[in-house]
Amino acid sequence: MGDDLYGGGWDNEYCNILSEPYNVSFNNDQLLDPTNYDISVTRPEDDYERHIVFHNMAEHPVTEGVSNFWVHGTCSFVVNNPDAVEIVMGDDDTYSDRYAGYPKGSYPPALVALEHGSGRIIFSGDCSGLKHNVYDNWALLWNIFDWLAGNDARAQWTFMAYFCADNNLESNGIDDLNEMEVAGSTPDINIVVQLDGFSGDWSNTKRYYVTKDPNGYDEAIVSTLISELDDLNMGHPDTLIDFVEWAKRTYPADHFALILWDHGKGWKSSDTPLKGVCDDWSNNDILTQPEIRRALSQVTDGGTDKLDIVGFDACLMGMLEIDYDIMPYAEYRIGSEETEPLDGWDYEASLLALTNTPSMTPPQLGAQIVNDYGSAYIGGGITLSAVDLDGIQALASATNTLATNLLNKANIYCTEIRTSRKNVEHYDDSSYVDLYHFSQLIKSKINDPVIQASAQNVMSAITNALVAEIHSPPHANSHGISIYYPSILREYIPTYETEVLLSADTNWDEFIRSSFTCVPPSKGALSTPSNPDSNAMMLPLTQYNMSKAEELSVEAQDLLSQAQGQGSDISSIEELIRKAEEFLALARENFTGGNYIAANIHALKAIEAYEEIIELIKDLLD
Repeated sequence: MGDDLYGGGWDNEYCNILSEPYNVSFNNDQLLDPTNYDISVTRPEDDYERHIVFHNMAEHPVTEGVSNFWVHGTCSFVVNNPDAVEIVMGDDDTYSDRYAGYPKGSYPPALVALEHGSGRIIFSGDCSGLKHNVYDNWALLWNIFDWLAGNDARAQWTFMAYFCADNNLESNGIDDLNEMEVAGSTPDINIVVQLDGFSGDWSNTKRYYVTKDPNGYDEAIVSTLISELDDLNMGHPDTLIDFVEWAKRTYPADHFALILWDHGKGWKSSDTPLKGVCDDWSNNDILTQPEIRRALSQVTDGGTDKLDIVGFDACLMGMLEIDYDIMPYAEYRIGSEETEPLDGWDYEASLLALTNTPSMTPPQLGAQIVNDYGSAYIGGGITLSAVDLDGIQALASATNTLATNLLNKANIYCTEIRTSRKNVEHYDDSSYVDLYHFSQLIKSKINDPVIQASAQNVMSAITNALVAEIHSPPHANSHGISIYYPSILREYIPTYETEVLLSADTNWDEFIRSSFTCVPPSKGALSTPSNPDSNAMMLPLTQYNMSKAEELSVEAQDLLSQAQGQGSDISSIEELIRKAEEFLALARENFTGGNYIAANIHALKAIEAYEEIIELIKDLLD
């Protein structure tokens, strides 16, 4: 630091006594910039050109997440040490007012970092700017302290919790923060919370870096309060965007999990047709599905930098409609088909597991959260699942095929469809039903090979997408993913067709209507998918079923060899074996030829045949 224009104190001569051994020299000058400046921060009466906003940053731990840095009256450096790194520099029109070596176009350095032996040094031409919370100054300052302390190693996880407690869940939010403090952050795991309450000390929005409570689980909050903001609208997408961008910038990591915590209603509620999660009572606002899409798109650069996990510690968010919306922006989803207890997830158990094993992969952490939740509520009417969002496109395609096949024969199988809807697993919002169970009922009640195959495809796609799933006995037919299907036509909400992407890209909404009218819609009324290549969309599901068929074929052959070795009579199953081999051969042939839809149908037939063969051979061996 040091600019002798201020007189007295530390000037450049004294600074150079300290810096000379490291071959870094402070110039007796000031840097000026006629285009990148901001005089509004302080001392607006001064020459504007020295109120510089630097934006030219070298890649370095100190500049992680820093795009702009404001300073006032900084000097430049002459750097003759090959180990020193010029980390903040001027641009093409920044110049020195007195040092001839830095004319415009010379990109003079204003901040230099050096690792020397086991120590670290930062050379700064001005420190007064860092006290101002403008631009990315405080992020830079935090990074400087972290780097000087040797804490710049990248964490393995940053766990971001967006606690919307500006409602009747305030005490539960505070309680969950206390649960998190049992584990606390570590060098490998960053746990950060933005909590907005409803009353008293919690009426403003607070950001915490969660630290370990030496007393364990109690009522005291010991975490580091990073900032106390105004009463932010947690139901506005810009608030979510700002939190996630801040957390990612300030706490870089290999993996990021974002948890949306609060009331949830899937895609809608009875009083407001369009609804999502994070109900902010003070601002009478909520994050709707389109707003969640917009926020996730922005914080992931349009899906080019996906979040590892998006979790919903909220009711009724484990839906295909939600998964289809967020699949471009995240790798995995955690959510519940049913409502959740007020205490929500077991953060104590799950974060203790994560901090003890920071190398957890995203599916491992998803499964941990699901299983801990199940253990916490044994016997309660709960559900929770972790889903691989890479499998959702195939599931949406399979759901579209099933819907299309059913609505085309709605007049023939109207009774069977209505019976299936009547008996399907449903939840607190009775218009949300388990998609797997519905497909299972359709397959069992409709004796139509095409419809049965398409129902099985939906079931297989769900199985393929699931990472982990738990449900308690009251929801014995839950399988992790629900879908909208009201029980009567007058409960159908028309905005489903305009606000939900799944309905725009599939014929599920047309099927719902036809299932009540028992009349197939006209061809022109059907949805046109934004990605019309349904054959390509079937590839992931076909690969899964092909692999399963191949595995069952090997198992059947092994059992068959055992039976023949024991002299068992296998003549009664020889024809079934021939058919299974024929189905598998056709599946391979069609797959090689690129006809994934046909390959999948034959693979399903092979699976069914081989499963029957295996059971019959086991009976012979017994």
